[in-house]
Amino acid sequence: MADTTTTAKGGYSRIQHSIATAAEWEKYNPAIRPGELLFVKKPNGKTSVKVNTGDSDTKYEDITTVWDQGVAEQLQTNLTDTKAAANAAVDAKNSAQSYAQQAEATANAIKEKEILAITDSVQLAINTEDGGLDLVITTQ
Repeated sequence: MADTTTTAKGGYSRIQHSIATAAEWEKYNPAIRPGELLFVKKPNGKTSVKVNTGDSDTKYEDITTVWDQGVAEQLQTNLTDTKAAANAAVDAKNSAQSYAQQAEATANAIKEKEILAITDSVQLAINTEDGGLDLVITTQ
């Protein structure tokens, strides 16, 4: 497993990790040693990493996936979508506040004017008690 080579400048170690397709791992379901790191090539072209974190040999199907490229990419997409939705929600909140302020200003302006129009026989007025529009027709 480990290839240690010494040179005039010092030594280095190399460790060869197991790499196979998901189908191969599943077909043979080998025992994986404690601490052994596996790279799994998935049918969609993505890679996942599994590690036996236990204290004894464990079958491939029972070891933990510690990283999955497909899941990581989906999470990144979800994060981007969530940020966009949050920005849209802030924009909607700001618009709603602006419309509410405009409505309040309009309501205040209406409160100041009880009678909107008067003719000889028709009076159009705002009812200050319930905020309704009263149309009063007078006949002589």
